[in-house]
Amino acid sequence: MRLRVLIFMPVKSDSGSGQKIKENAPVSPDVPTSPDIVQAPLENSQFGWKATVSQYVGQTVDKKYELLELCGTGGMGSVYKATQLSTQRVVAVKMLLPHLANEGPSLRRFQLEAKAASRIDHPNSITVYDFGVWQDQAYLVMEYVEGPSLSQLIREKGKIPLIESLPIFRQACAGLGAAHRLGIYHRDVKPSNFMVIPTVDGVVTKVCDFGLVKLKVTEGDTITGTGEVFGSPPYMSPEQCLGRTIDERSDIYGLGCLIYETLTGVVPIKGANPLDTMRKQVSSPPLPLTLPDVDAATAFQAKVLVEKSLSKEPADRFQTMKQLGEALDELQAEVSQRQNPRESWGQRMLPSWDPFQKRRRSPFEK
Repeated sequence: MRLRVLIFMPVKSDSGSGQKIKENAPVSPDVPTSPDIVQAPLENSQFGWKATVSQYVGQTVDKKYELLELCGTGGMGSVYKATQLSTQRVVAVKMLLPHLANEGPSLRRFQLEAKAASRIDHPNSITVYDFGVWQDQAYLVMEYVEGPSLSQLIREKGKIPLIESLPIFRQACAGLGAAHRLGIYHRDVKPSNFMVIPTVDGVVTKVCDFGLVKLKVTEGDTITGTGEVFGSPPYMSPEQCLGRTIDERSDIYGLGCLIYETLTGVVPIKGANPLDTMRKQVSSPPLPLTLPDVDAATAFQAKVLVEKSLSKEPADRFQTMKQLGEALDELQAEVSQRQNPRESWGQRMLPSWDPFQKRRRSPFEK
């Protein structure tokens, strides 16, 4: 069987912003190079911390959206903060990278993301408003969210306590579950694809970036067929690594990896390189989950939940996001009996998250 592999492996950027990277400096594999793009270490929370400086800033897309600044870039597109001229609403505009604009599979996959994401209407999923083509450039318009990604919070803290992580996990289940009920599978579940927005009542978690979306029913689909491998190796399910048919249980595996990393600060399975990581996802057990900061009964219950999510065989995992959510609710009830935080995490985050600061203070810092 011929295997096509598309891997996204982000690499941390140097501190600072707006400074051009040296000509021979390493560039994150999820930031493709292009003659029209200059690589720069621009940090952003919603769409990843590795971004590029593009000539599109200041232009108006389709006479409707004025591009204000570049937020970040990924394997397929760059995302800009923009203003919708008709309403003066701030939105995010994702544009297919210039060197992919003429590639049929990339364009069709981008359009697939737009159509799929626009069908999801859920408070724990980024809202898609519009999509189209401007000057032969495909674009997607979505809700603009100001706040840290889960991956940024993990980098700042190292790990997040169980009692503060559970609302994030539960809302992630809800957002992904809404997509699954429409036959949409994310295929790239990882911390950088979840926004954590502070509120006075706690936090709101939103799933974003459906760039590797897979539809349950895809008649004549030649874009994401069996035998093609897409994803980020530390979060890919065994069947995903092998290029087999995937369903919602593959996203459950990815969420299990996310839960493990959030609680411990490290991924459960890691190889010497991306391909070795994929091999280990298929054949090696995850590292044991240890939670020394909680009581033994709670730690055991969390361990069972994570291990079930990370089962090699899809049939041995939670079968739906609803089942995983119910298990998280049981764990939440167990934790709530033993801990009573004085104030919500969101309340602690509110004064510390300043989008205009060059360096954000972690909400966990004393």
